[in-house]
Amino acid sequence: MNLLEAVSGWAVRRLDQKQIESVRRFYFGARQRLHPLMKAWYGTFDAASLRDHLESTVGRDFEVLMVHSSINHMLPMYTDSALALVRMLMDYCGPERTLAMPAFYFGN
Repeated sequence: MNLLEAVSGWAVRRLDQKQIESVRRFYFGARQRLHPLMKAWYGTFDAASLRDHLESTVGRDFEVLMVHSSINHMLPMYTDSALALVRMLMDYCGPERTLAMPAFYFGN
């Protein structure tokens, strides 16, 4: 469990819904303001460079690619769209492999 998950769990157990929403707004606002610093620190990547990384680390010898990720947590370093990511993953797997990518929507 990372620090964000620990703090989030604490907030859910101790704060009411209005307070949680206020903390979330503050967190996402601060993260938005820190985008330039985060890009400078971590660099940026797009779907093509992510594919290059997958090919160099995972290779082509697999039957199922399980992706459990969040675009929100890839921002601002990831510079392409969610659609570009999904299309790249589908192309990377091709018709002979399975792409497993669970999706959850918890509201706004």
